This record gives sequence, C-alpha cells and structure tokens, in this order.
Amino acid sequence: MTSSGADFADPPLTRSRSFLALLAATGISALGTGLYLPAIALLAVALTADEKAVAALKVATVLPAALVILWSGVAADRMRRRALMVSSDLVRAAAILGFALLVADDLAALWPLYVVAIVLGTTQTVFDSASQAVLPQVVPSSALNRANSLLMSSWTLGVAFVGPALGGVLFAIDHALPFFVNAGTFVVSAALLIWVRVVAAPAGHHADARAEIPNSVTADLRIGVHHVLRHRLLRSMTIIGAIISFCVGMITSVFVLFATRWLGLDAVGYGLLLVGEAVGAFVGSFLAVRLDGRVSRRLIIRAAPLLIGVMYVLQAVTSSLVPAFVVVSAGNAMFMVWTIVATSVRQIIGPNALLGRITSVDRLGGLVATGAGALVGGAVAGGLGVQAPFFLSAALLVVLPLCVSLRVDEHEVPAGLRW
Repeated sequence: MTSSGADFADPPLTRSRSFLALLAATGISALGTGLYLPAIALLAVALTADEKAVAALKVATVLPAALVILWSGVAADRMRRRALMVSSDLVRAAAILGFALLVADDLAALWPLYVVAIVLGTTQTVFDSASQAVLPQVVPSSALNRANSLLMSSWTLGVAFVGPALGGVLFAIDHALPFFVNAGTFVVSAALLIWVRVVAAPAGHHADARAEIPNSVTADLRIGVHHVLRHRLLRSMTIIGAIISFCVGMITSVFVLFATRWLGLDAVGYGLLLVGEAVGAFVGSFLAVRLDGRVSRRLIIRAAPLLIGVMYVLQAVTSSLVPAFVVVSAGNAMFMVWTIVATSVRQIIGPNALLGRITSVDRLGGLVATGAGALVGGAVAGGLGVQAPFFLSAALLVVLPLCVSLRVDEHEVPAGLRW
C-alpha cells in the first residue's frame, strides 16, 4: 500500500482511513501497555519481596532500549516503516503470549519477567522510532500538530487511564488474564496497521536525501547523528529537550517522597496526583492544537520550558492536595504542548530518509538526561530536602533554554514550518 509522493492527498484527518487506522492501532497498543505495566509489577511483588529484584524490572526495560535506540532509527530509515511496526507488534504479541502461558501454568521464577521486559522494551523502541518517522508519510505537514495531538491523547488515555485500572481488575481475577489480553491488543494493532497507506516521499521532506546515505549501517548511524549536530534548529531542540528531560527525571525520582513527606498524602492522595499528571497530558495535547496557527512555534519552544519551571516552583510551595493537583496538571500540560510542537517541527524539517535517526537521537538524549536527572534528584533531595529538586529544576528551565539559540537560516527550514 505504498504510493508515490505525487499521490499524497490532504484530506481531513477524520476522513483519512490511514490516519484513523494508525490512531486506532496506537490506542489499542496503549491499552495493552497500560494493562501490562501494573500487572507485571504486581506479579513481581507476588513472586519476591526483594526490592532490588523488583526494581531490576525497570532496568530490564530501559537499559536495552537505550542500547538499541539509535540502531532502531537506522532500521526505521532503511526498512519499510509500516512493516517494521507490524513486525514489532507481532514479536511483542508472541513474547507476551508465551509469558501469559507461563503465568497460567503457575510461574514461580523471576527470570521470565526480565526476559519479557527486555523483549518488550526493545521492540517498543523500534516501534516508536518507526511510528514517529512514518507519520509525515501518512498526513500532510499542515496536519502534523493535530495528528500528533490525537496520537498522544490516545496513548495517554490507554496507558494512564483505562489500561492501569483494567489491568488491576484483570490481575485480581486471574494473574495471567491481563497478559493474554495484552497479546491480543498487539495482534489487533498489527492488523490495523495493514490498512495504513504510506506515501513513499512526501513533498517537502527532501526525498533525495536517501541518495546521500551509504549502505553501511554504521555510516547510516553516523550520518544521522551528524545531521542533527549540524542542523542548528534540530540541535537546539535536542538540547532543550534534554534539559527538560533532566529536570523531569529529577522531579519524578522524588515525586512520591514529595507527595508523602511534604504534602503528607496517603496512597490514595498520591494516586490522585498521578491522575493529575495524566489529566495535564490530556489537556496539553488539545491545547497544542488550539495554539497551532495562533502562537508561533518558536515562541512555544521558547516559553514552554519557562512555564514548566514556574509550575515546579508553585508545586514546591504548595501544602495541600487540591492546589498540588492543579499545578501538577498545568505543568504536565505545558510539557505535552512542548513535546507535540517539537515533534511536529522535527517531522516537518527532517529529511524523510533521515527522520528515523533524527527521532532516535532526540529520544536517546532524553532518555540519558532523564536517568541522569533521577540520580541528581535523589542526591539533591537527600542533602537539601524533597523540595530542592523542584527549585533546582525551575532554575535550570528558566536559565538554560534561554542560552540556546533558536535562530534559523531560510535554507534550513521549509516554507510550511510557520516558525
């Protein structure tokens, strides 16, 4: 179902069969992930009381993803992106189905949990690189902001709202049930992706860039990294994104301590704050669409980190649940606005043949920065108190992004960017 760039049409998203199929696949996949995450954690706790063994599940998910993330970008540029997404879904379905069968047979060991976490973390990384790179081949550049907003809303709804609640209920009924359902969601997602019509070379995406790329995988990787480093705007957005990720890492590493020790909340109150984060992400995804065309993308890229920093200061000085809920929601809304706009800009200005690698470089920077921020956040909170990471993050978000230039040369960006 691949066609030439000349056939690339501009229908409304609600009438685009390809986008609706991609949106449905994203939502179904997100629901499965939302089922899986609490279920795998609950299963680990049921199998062991060792905190390190439970925490190792997160390492098993994140570390392999970090190791393959750049190579996943190369794969997204060298292979058919839709086929790569379908293959990733089917591999995940097979892995989680095999795991579900083990759980149904009274699993009594931890190692299968680590194996499935590694497989799902790795294949999710490949899927994400391909899905972000394929979107400009499914919708026109003028609709990227709205398309990214709908996709991220769908993902948030499945991962943060419906999935966890349903996963807990299914796990209570039978420990294997959420994993069987999760396997089914990946199969459905793969089937939906078959209906996605991918345009070979969308106009304005530098279709001739592929001719510059040699056949060596290592050379492909090097060219992708060098392109981001040489392109002023891509480099600047990657730096700002890493700064934001570093600060988010600091906050998330101590968030439970802030909620329980500073605000004095119990488990229910802490859960409500997490709901506030999800609500903010949901609101931010729609706010990004409302701002598109009304506020310049350059201003959003510049101002959103400052507003997130302000929200961190307000969050640090709150002393009760309701204002904390509001501030947490507002901060996460600003974070989602920045993410959607930055993703859309990257998809517009990135050459189609390099978009997988451009995306993976940005995601690797964010992943490393988040991990580093978590380490720093824990150390700062241990020495100065749980409020300190919030104030430090605010200072970094106010000062550092202003030091990054957002000036661009005309030849670096297409006319449709509306920068």
